[in-house]
Amino acid sequence: MSPKFLLRSIKFLIFIAVIGTPLFYFRWGVYPYTLSKQLFFQAVVELIFFLWLALAIQDKKYRPKWTPFTIGFTVFLSLLTFVALIGVDPWRSFWSTYERALGVVAVYHLAALALVLFSLSREIPWKKLFYASLATAVVLDIIAWIQLHHDNVLLNESSGGRPGSSFGNPSFFADYLLFNIFIAVFLLLDRWRNKEETGILDSHTGKTSAPSSWYGLVFLCTALALNVSALFLAQTRGDIIGLAVGVFMLLLFFAVHPPRFGLRIFSSRRFYSTIAAIIVLFGATFWFTRHSAVWSNIPGLRRFSDISSLLTTDEFLPRRAALTAAWEGFVEKPLFGWGPENFNVVFNKHYDPKVLEISYGETRFDKPHNFVMEYLVSGGVPLLVAYFGLFGLFLLESWRLKDRLWTGIAIATITAYAVSDIFVFETIGGVLMLYLLFGFVNGKYAERNTPHDPVEKKSEKEKNNAESRLRGGILPHISYGCLAIGLICVYGMNILSLEASYDQYLGFNNIVNGHQAAGVGNFRDAIATWSPYRWNFERDFAAEVAQIYFYNPGYISDADVRDGMAAMEDSRDAHPLDAYNHYALIDMYNEVSALRPPGPQTFLCEAEREAKIALTLSPNRQEIFFSLAKTKSIEGSENITECDGQPIEGGTGNGAALDILKKALDLDPKVPEAHFYYGLLAFAIGDASVDYDIPRMTLGYNELETAIQMGRKWKNYYEPRAVADYFADFSNATRDPKYLDQAIELYKEALDMQPGDAETEIKLGVAYYVKGDPDSARKNLLDAGKKFDFTKSADYGHLKPILDALGIRNPSQ
Repeated sequence: MSPKFLLRSIKFLIFIAVIGTPLFYFRWGVYPYTLSKQLFFQAVVELIFFLWLALAIQDKKYRPKWTPFTIGFTVFLSLLTFVALIGVDPWRSFWSTYERALGVVAVYHLAALALVLFSLSREIPWKKLFYASLATAVVLDIIAWIQLHHDNVLLNESSGGRPGSSFGNPSFFADYLLFNIFIAVFLLLDRWRNKEETGILDSHTGKTSAPSSWYGLVFLCTALALNVSALFLAQTRGDIIGLAVGVFMLLLFFAVHPPRFGLRIFSSRRFYSTIAAIIVLFGATFWFTRHSAVWSNIPGLRRFSDISSLLTTDEFLPRRAALTAAWEGFVEKPLFGWGPENFNVVFNKHYDPKVLEISYGETRFDKPHNFVMEYLVSGGVPLLVAYFGLFGLFLLESWRLKDRLWTGIAIATITAYAVSDIFVFETIGGVLMLYLLFGFVNGKYAERNTPHDPVEKKSEKEKNNAESRLRGGILPHISYGCLAIGLICVYGMNILSLEASYDQYLGFNNIVNGHQAAGVGNFRDAIATWSPYRWNFERDFAAEVAQIYFYNPGYISDADVRDGMAAMEDSRDAHPLDAYNHYALIDMYNEVSALRPPGPQTFLCEAEREAKIALTLSPNRQEIFFSLAKTKSIEGSENITECDGQPIEGGTGNGAALDILKKALDLDPKVPEAHFYYGLLAFAIGDASVDYDIPRMTLGYNELETAIQMGRKWKNYYEPRAVADYFADFSNATRDPKYLDQAIELYKEALDMQPGDAETEIKLGVAYYVKGDPDSARKNLLDAGKKFDFTKSADYGHLKPILDALGIRNPSQ
């Protein structure tokens, strides 16, 4: 391949990366907005890098040169690699998880793109590239507007009033838009600068660009308006604050170093100072009137109405707990940290039990949602200093380009990005644009400080001889070798992971639709495919087979269940410091404990061992106590009292389980979940007594009532039905009908969650009969009889007199 062909191919692929990455998503895979987008980006960059490598080998003018930023970036990458290698989980540091997919390997790809952009800066049509980025952002803005009024046009889901476009998440989307807003401002102002002034986009020619057509101006204005409006539609407070601070910094810079524009007013320091003052005045007015109904009509601003109390409300509790854990983790390892992408270990170790007051969804943080704390946890002070050093060198090189307009835009953009990431974490859209600007500025700086080599005048014969020697040598064949390596990387690092993601998606889809055997087969295909995220797929496989075995026994084979447990154990062994792997295994062992062989003795003893490890890694996590209590209960029912010849620590049975649940409740009495499980078990113990243990049942009732009053949500229809059973028994034990009325309401809730469930209809019918409402009892029992043969019920002996009294015949008679 000739250098000319290589150069054209690289430039084409660069446009593909900039345009395609934000747009790409794979709806038939797990985490379709993040994993697939990252895999696409990596695949394109791998082709770009290896084609550039072939080009650089053939022609030295395309090789990178040392600049301040290049040196700083080399230090940053070296330090990042070092802290990843010595961190607590190197594999996770390099590859991250399939949910994030933004580990050290992803940073290498970003660095490779920046390197190529820097090396080929003279050849890249930067203005066209920026216009292409803006056009992509406009498409995403339009999708975001559509999402407000229709179900997600990309996937069958609702935007919830905050569209995320092809990024799926409004914060990720806003992060990407932030850069494009300032690029649009730069291109717009670049059109208006004095014709005699040479701008950064024209620095290698020494000439200004020819005036663009009117439709270019219309496009830039439209893009800017759409990007700003879409950012406010996303309603991400951090990015809105970042935009405001960035604009304010741009005005301050222009107030000191005004750019040269055609109209005198636009070159006046006073003009920019006045606008900055107006912005401050508007901000102050908004702050003191933020509760006014006027602001509630403006998307984005309405979310600031309660920001002053945000730090003390439940909404911020999980973020506050994550930041506290991050700080404590940093204090433990301030020098080189825990390794990138390992915040989950820190969060589990310093877990605050208060976060379960919100929901289970807030108990697993893999990011501190603050880029400063994330870098401190990842690599300590040195890594954070090195990262801020990149920002400083980027601004230094921007300043030395002697383009006032660009310098102001660079300061505004970096400031806005840094401010926004104080409230969230880095994502593919934001870092793609960040590294694009890194390559742009570093390349322009190198152009200015390393003048272009003069073109030697050669005769036509000399040119032909040179081209002939090049075609006949070994160098052109290196191109094919580099391309082959690139394609191997694309397949091995990205396509295989996408295939596994597709199989995983099919597995979930088939199981949801009742095709358990096919779904399990899909999961097997996913974990059989090599992928750096195989351990993630193994965890999903294990969780699904355990739940199928527990809730729908007989739908999958025993071999599938054993293989699922083995897969989870592989995932645990691959990442032993992840507490989730251990406490998830407790639940799975409980769910499959009846499987023989190996049987309850083996599985429950394994669950005991996992609980000890999990409590070492996360001593204040209530989920571990909940799961271990279940283990104790099953051990009691199976008469298991020892493991490996030693008595089980803490005893077994419901009494030991209740003691464990009391520990979980004491961690934070405000957690509804703790009251719920404690109440269930207390009820179970009291209900199992020969003559009812009224005090224990009363304790159970009070705890369950507390959980319900605290807003505890049902996970499935089994839960309200089980609580209804206990309330019905409590009514029978105390002869108090109010508990029966509560049981009836709970049976109705269960039927709302699972319409037509025959067992619930039978229970509801019996409850109505006991209450003295024969019509309602007959209706529910008749409905159940259409689907279920009453004679097959284990309680038919108690049910038959009721059926006879209501005149209901057995279906079999």
